Amino acid sequence: MNKVIITLVVVVFIHMGYNFFNKDLGDKNLTKESILICYGDSLTAGYGAPTGGSYPDYLQSKLELKVINKGINGDTTVSALQRFETDVLDYNPDVVIVELGANDLIQGLDTSETKRNLNYIVDELLKRNIRVYVVKFYGNQLIFNILKNGSKNEFDKIFEELEDKEGVYLIEDIWKGVWNKHMYDNIHPDETGYKKMGEIYLEELRPILEKNRLIIGE
Repeated sequence: MNKVIITLVVVVFIHMGYNFFNKDLGDKNLTKESILICYGDSLTAGYGAPTGGSYPDYLQSKLELKVINKGINGDTTVSALQRFETDVLDYNPDVVIVELGANDLIQGLDTSETKRNLNYIVDELLKRNIRVYVVKFYGNQLIFNILKNGSKNEFDKIFEELEDKEGVYLIEDIWKGVWNKHMYDNIHPDETGYKKMGEIYLEELRPILEKNRLIIGE
């Protein structure tokens, strides 16, 4: 009896370990007909760059699937929720990049509300077997001048908890090589900055895109 119990425990732990380390479980294969939605605020919309200069535009130029830019200048998680169904779910996307939170901080929204809204968005996407990338809007190598005492730790915890969800991938530093180098103003990149951001996003998505041969020229 003891041997049977030990065997069952080992099998359970092996299964748990496999699920923990393999976040690709249940992923749908992507095709040229698949849809990637970039859902966010001005950093997604491309504020500060000319038309066609946003990071979603860069991704579209490199990928064979369809990339849809659903970034709105000034969007908070509250206003983003109001358009979540029509701008995201109604498209039945295969992959969604969620880049929200900066305007919650700027406008002084309680972080508990931001956490609740982001969790709702992510959970609804996961229910539909959609691959989710969540973006930390601030970089590890900088402290935004809008971040106040304690705010960074609160937002760090929000993003860490989101990353712990199976099927969620955290993009941690979209500002690498951009901040204080390629800026339109004090919080938005210029056209070159958005291109560099696009390169960072592409590298984060590369495993699933290469797997399905959806990167142009590769």
